[in-house]
Amino acid sequence: MTKPRRAGLIRRVVQLSFAVFILVSSVRHSVSIEHLPSTDAYCPFGAVETLWTFVRTGTFVQKTHPSNLVLGVGLLLGAVLAGASFCGWICPFGALNDLLTWIRRKLRLPEIKVPARVDRILTYGRFVTLIAIPVIAVLTAKLWFSSYDPYRTIFSLSWVFEFNLAEQWPAYAVALGVIAGGTFIPRFWCRYLCPQGALLGLIQRISPIAIWRNKTCGRKSSSTLTFP
Repeated sequence: MTKPRRAGLIRRVVQLSFAVFILVSSVRHSVSIEHLPSTDAYCPFGAVETLWTFVRTGTFVQKTHPSNLVLGVGLLLGAVLAGASFCGWICPFGALNDLLTWIRRKLRLPEIKVPARVDRILTYGRFVTLIAIPVIAVLTAKLWFSSYDPYRTIFSLSWVFEFNLAEQWPAYAVALGVIAGGTFIPRFWCRYLCPQGALLGLIQRISPIAIWRNKTCGRKSSSTLTFP
């Protein structure tokens, strides 16, 4: 097995492991009579949403707690050292997007090709959500985006254990829209809407690890991590 294929296999295993961990935690939270952590506790971006409130008042925005700050600091340090590797190796949403692409290819469904100019414009959507979500969280003093967050909707498994179409239909609609987009546009959420991806992209600019593409590999060029 070549090194790129071996690295790809390792990445898939790591992705799957974290996704399974989140799903198992969600099941335990839903069926246990004890107060076990929900998916909100494992979201590093919760640190961004609660940071200002914590610094100013010493309290956390509703649904966030110290685990979010710990994960947020870990994500920050990891991003400085290894760029946005979190997205491709750990984030369960990244694993879901890769799964959707695999399903589309197996079903021989067409991929939607976004024109380069439109693609560049749409990528700024991540920075809109990066600014809007924390600002509104500070103003409302609650984790308001959790009611619409497709990560929480999908991986909390609330649609399995607490399905409520009358009250939760906006969250279900957003999740289905993101899934549909990710099916036909590879990494739709990650490329155009993910606030955490936008933050990691900014931090990656000061990362000591650079990513370069091997141009000799043609269209299917491989990416290699290297220390500049």
